[in-house]
Amino acid sequence: DPPDLTVASVFASPSGTAGDELQADWHVDNRGEGGTRMSNWTDNVYLSSDTMLDDGDVAIGSRGHSGPLNVSEGYDVTAASFHIPGTVAPGSYYLLVETDGAGEVSEVNEGNNVVASISTVSISPPVETDLEATWANAATSGVAGKTIVVEWTVLNNGPESTTTGHWVDAVYLSEDDTLDLEQDTLLGDVVHAGALATGESYNASLDA
Repeated sequence: DPPDLTVASVFASPSGTAGDELQADWHVDNRGEGGTRMSNWTDNVYLSSDTMLDDGDVAIGSRGHSGPLNVSEGYDVTAASFHIPGTVAPGSYYLLVETDGAGEVSEVNEGNNVVASISTVSISPPVETDLEATWANAATSGVAGKTIVVEWTVLNNGPESTTTGHWVDAVYLSEDDTLDLEQDTLLGDVVHAGALATGESYNASLDA
């Protein structure tokens, strides 16, 4: 007898910010008359202006499930974090969860795999931050194959604090003062850890 995977419930944070993270929980049941022969499948997550999944919805991530599901068994996904694209327009969205999004499990009913959150999520515009490299210094000469030290300062010149505490500063060698990703040479990069409030700055260096 075939199984029937269905999303029983979906809950999401009541609000979020474009470019930031959103948390969600959901529960999946097997309401069919048989267990799943497949042991692995994927649940897909979307933001939608309505409760129906269509091509206009925004995919924000997925979670893999591992393990067969017998009749009347279920599983919970809790505190799953997803990145809201910065391009998402402000407004109210339903969170849709589609279990077995790739159709890997043969089911008696494939039409009940998508369920929307009970309430909508209010998405706000992206936080306005403006990271600027305000100062950089390196040796005036170097030898090919030898190491040089590059130092720089980064300032948050925007009106808001950064919403993330993790990003990468990249250092390039260029023949002029304009970055050209096709022509300039990447010397290395440095990971920054820690949010930056408006008006705050940090110093970094790289042995390149």
